[in-house]
Amino acid sequence: MIKTQVTGLCPGDMYTVFLEFVQVVGQRWKYINSEWSPTTTSDPATKNPFYKHPESPNFGKHWMDQPISFAKIKLTNRPDNPGQVYRYP
Repeated sequence: MIKTQVTGLCPGDMYTVFLEFVQVVGQRWKYINSEWSPTTTSDPATKNPFYKHPESPNFGKHWMDQPISFAKIKLTNRPDNPGQVYRYP
């Protein structure tokens, strides 16, 4: 789960929170036999690596009152899974 706490926002201003995915290596991985293994092919970086928090936009007070959680986010390499972050274009 990805969770963070923010401070210093203006309580009455509206903010949109995004989670950004940055591909750091060109290697693609598969989960086989209960472990991650690199594959021989690599993929280009995704064109839209941002995931908007479902409670966005919201007031600064809302974001500062509790940790911001991305508990329901899932990473996938299948573009046909709505509601999940599409990792590979």
